[in-house]
Amino acid sequence: MDKTIAEMSRLLAQDISALHQAAARLAAAALPPDMAFTSIVARIRARRSELKSKKSLGFSRLLDLGVSKQDITFALTQTKSTGASLVQELIAAKRLDPEIYYRRMALDLGIEFVTTIDATKILTDMMPSKAITSQISQLFCRNHMGVAILHTTPDYRSESELIDLMEREPESRDRIKIALPTTIVEAMSARFAANSVAKSIAILNDEQPALSAKQTFTPYHAFICGAGIVALPVALTFAFWNVLLFLHVIASLLFGSSVLLRLMAFWTFKKIDSELCVDNNHRTVPLYSVIVALHDEAPIVAQLVTALSALEWPKSRLQVLYVCEDDDNSTIAALHAQKLPPTHRIIRVPFALPRTKPKALTYALPQCAGEFVVIYDAEDRPHPAQLKEAWARFSNEDKTLACLQAPLVISNGRQSWWSRLFAFEYAAHFYGLLPYLARIGAPLPLGGTSNHFRREALVKSFAWDPYNVTEDADLGIRFSRLGYRCGVITKPTLEDAPTEFKVWLPQRTRWQKGWMQTFLVHNRQSKQLFKVLGPRRYIIFQIILVGFILSPLLYVISVFELSALMFLSSKDNLEIDLILFLDVALFVCGHVGFYCLATRCEAKKPLAEHLKMLLSLPVYWIFLSRAAWRAVWQLIFKPHLWEKTPHLPSVSSEALDLAR
Repeated sequence: MDKTIAEMSRLLAQDISALHQAAARLAAAALPPDMAFTSIVARIRARRSELKSKKSLGFSRLLDLGVSKQDITFALTQTKSTGASLVQELIAAKRLDPEIYYRRMALDLGIEFVTTIDATKILTDMMPSKAITSQISQLFCRNHMGVAILHTTPDYRSESELIDLMEREPESRDRIKIALPTTIVEAMSARFAANSVAKSIAILNDEQPALSAKQTFTPYHAFICGAGIVALPVALTFAFWNVLLFLHVIASLLFGSSVLLRLMAFWTFKKIDSELCVDNNHRTVPLYSVIVALHDEAPIVAQLVTALSALEWPKSRLQVLYVCEDDDNSTIAALHAQKLPPTHRIIRVPFALPRTKPKALTYALPQCAGEFVVIYDAEDRPHPAQLKEAWARFSNEDKTLACLQAPLVISNGRQSWWSRLFAFEYAAHFYGLLPYLARIGAPLPLGGTSNHFRREALVKSFAWDPYNVTEDADLGIRFSRLGYRCGVITKPTLEDAPTEFKVWLPQRTRWQKGWMQTFLVHNRQSKQLFKVLGPRRYIIFQIILVGFILSPLLYVISVFELSALMFLSSKDNLEIDLILFLDVALFVCGHVGFYCLATRCEAKKPLAEHLKMLLSLPVYWIFLSRAAWRAVWQLIFKPHLWEKTPHLPSVSSEALDLAR
């Protein structure tokens, strides 16, 4: 008996995947002791021959549809590394039209092919426990007579099972329909659209209300602000100069800490070597999901699709989701006009407030099938090898590494004064500050794009806050609170910066407002935050956000203060002279520190150009201050307003070293 079962197992292990279930049933069966070994082997071989004939039906179908033997052979070799099916490989390589293939399958099986599914007829009122993804291959709907109809996208294995079913029960043929994978997924998405959008808005606030920016000011914040508003005039009345001196010292310490952080990033700067791709030939390539949230982006759609199509990743293992507002007809029409690759899909988000990018991303997340997820913006042109580098880094780290930030590089830096200063800022932030914070294990205020996530960590962290207008920075801090880490990679993403003040100002206002939201949210439970992060990371977190917020807010005030102190110093007041000296030193260190970090991180440029940037910084920071005070007003009266930045196709011809 043992010999019989062993021989069965040996034969079945060599069989095609469709025999796996049958092997399990046979191995578990209680076999009569008098059953001859040769009889068992003969029955197994007969079953294998039957299934191989069904498999040959699939090959002949491909050949009949014009797929060459060379394409089939190449696709079969690809399946070994990707884990995708032969049909998926051929569809992804555009060697097979999915609709033609599944229509032909339906014709071969003698059942109906459908191009649409009425979502209201789906036989379930419960959202799937798992994501609504391309992995869903079947669903049941009720027809006009109330009969349950199976809508399915068969692979080879399930096609064989359908053949067996219809041979046993010929009447079942009328209760089965074949549909495209996208048809099934879109029907499921439409069925649960209202529930999904409600969940995307409410999940963080319901599960972790203390970490949601839905309520800008808590009673605690209101009490502190109210007490400060009442106490400050009283204190100034009784001790005017002492209070001013105290506030001046506190502001100087905070600003000085922010300057010191950037100087540390400058002193410890080292160019990060591109992560060598590990040898993953023995591993199956993971499915990677790309999400792009779009709103009124029709002019830039062609550039975006071209950039994403150039990503160096097996097409059968790449899922690209374009997330559009349901009423954004111009963008959706522009996407359809591009004749998207088979693995690219449009998701329409039902109208609901707040109308923000993080809400759209959170809505799309359940439809991501990938083990890893990357976020891009409409204007992004990522380095083709960026996904490879991210996967190599994730492969070499444990699962506490939740996110990798790719650097953002401004490609139109010479187009205007605004874009030049913007490029200068980005160089300091993405090549200087963020790598330094990652090296010391500090919380990382992520950039809004080119974030590569482990999907598991993203889901456990309740994804993006739909009420926070810098959802990226907020999520980076939340990862730290939950015990995850963030890192950086080297392959950049190209972007175009605003070239006019009227475009620059709303964008910068949104960033400033979002950092204020993030600061308020994560300081609601300061004691818990201190306990979770520890003293060092807690202090760094406060310095980072206070620097982002207070530095531009106080900049204009400090300019007036320095002017006043210079006027008063003429009266030979030693205390004022000392304060003036310290303030000037801090003022100069702030500009020089920022300048040094940016020039260290930027590609080499002529000295005259760098000096021009140094002289431009004081003027630029005045505009930053303008945006910061505008953000304060919006934080009070329009906290969740998302001022969208318009984008146009890049016209830059600058030669940029992508590898840095």
